[in-house]
Amino acid sequence: MIELENGNACIPQHYLKYNHNIDTVEAIVADVEFSDNYPVFVCSDATDNSRKTNVYFEVGIIGFDNYCSQARQALQKIIYDCQWWLEPNLSAFAVISFFVIKLFQSLSCQILSLNFIGVKFPAVKGSRLLA
Repeated sequence: MIELENGNACIPQHYLKYNHNIDTVEAIVADVEFSDNYPVFVCSDATDNSRKTNVYFEVGIIGFDNYCSQARQALQKIIYDCQWWLEPNLSAFAVISFFVIKLFQSLSCQILSLNFIGVKFPAVKGSRLLA
């Protein structure tokens, strides 16, 4: 416990012990709102019902296949991005931070791949490519 200047006491989050499983990660991720075009799947490598296994999440992107002409595609589909494994001892804040960073990384990878195949995006006044 740490006593604050105003007399209140608190326990810093990094001193708490966490043991996340698929249920706790699903509950955290469910509270984060983003586009419906980016569904998130929380999974585990469980082979039984113990639910005490490694947990990961995967971002789906609902859109057209980037490697085929959009004119030849009738419907959009779910295109999966990478899997990201989570350590069970991360704080809830760390899980949210990691999740949001990976969500935006998925979005930026999709934009880069669309730009690579020739889809043009409007320039934003004053913007520069940072490399």
